[in-house]
Amino acid sequence: MDEVRASSANCNAIRNKMKLGPLEKAALKDCIELFDDTIAELKSAISDLAPRKSTSKHYHDLQTLLSGAMTNQYTCLDGFARSKGKVRKAIKKGLYNISHHVSNSLAMLKKIPGVNTSKSEVFPEYGNVKHGFPSWLSSTDRNLLQASANSTKFDLIVAKDGTGNFTTISEAVRAAPNSSDTRFVIYIKAGAYFENVEVERKKKMLVFIGDGIGKTVVKANRSVIDGWTTFRSATVAVVFQTSNLYARKPNSNQRNIFTAQGREDPNQNTGISILNCKVAAAADLIPIFRTFSI
Repeated sequence: MDEVRASSANCNAIRNKMKLGPLEKAALKDCIELFDDTIAELKSAISDLAPRKSTSKHYHDLQTLLSGAMTNQYTCLDGFARSKGKVRKAIKKGLYNISHHVSNSLAMLKKIPGVNTSKSEVFPEYGNVKHGFPSWLSSTDRNLLQASANSTKFDLIVAKDGTGNFTTISEAVRAAPNSSDTRFVIYIKAGAYFENVEVERKKKMLVFIGDGIGKTVVKANRSVIDGWTTFRSATVAVVFQTSNLYARKPNSNQRNIFTAQGREDPNQNTGISILNCKVAAAADLIPIFRTFSI
């Protein structure tokens, strides 16, 4: 963790001493937040390695924590992809060192006695599957995933027309409890919500439930070309399940890209979950989609 703190201090020093453009300032801000997340993830990993705990039973938790810590370093560097300055060069060595050590930790994790890394499961990184769900998922959580919206108890309701607790998703997220040990369900009524929803690390165990395809819509327009980092351009990070994902007609100097988070290390278990979904061109893109290279 000392290397992470040193990299964070280096970014703070660069931000205070160098003359930077808006994009570099934004990217450095992202990096400092990501370093904070990395320290929290490594502290949790160390806690799971405590002698009083069974490390083999916490294998998947440890793998996720270490995978996230590694991904954070490359997400930081991605913020400088369009920068012409020298900041990326000044910080990348420290970040590569962090990633190298985390990679070693992931490799050693697989050697822990009692850890089952069998590839027999469809998604081995999620552990054993029982009745179509990971075995570590509680019966309460399984029931929540399988229940219809009408039979689900909601903790907060978001409605554009003012009939709920809040009119925006972001307000509901801010109102949710910090560090919750139980699922906190936010029901988002039908409507178009134009906002970038950011869920902080302390907002744990959140569940978003909408009214279905074409009814509950979350949209935004942040992009790298407009000066946002990739880290800040996400509309909302979720698991997409039984959804239609449409690419709209882009501006003349833009492209539409569906991206999935890659892995820097074969031992990572991170990624974006897209389950039973369709990716297609929207009505405004269909007439011209052949003008774009695929």
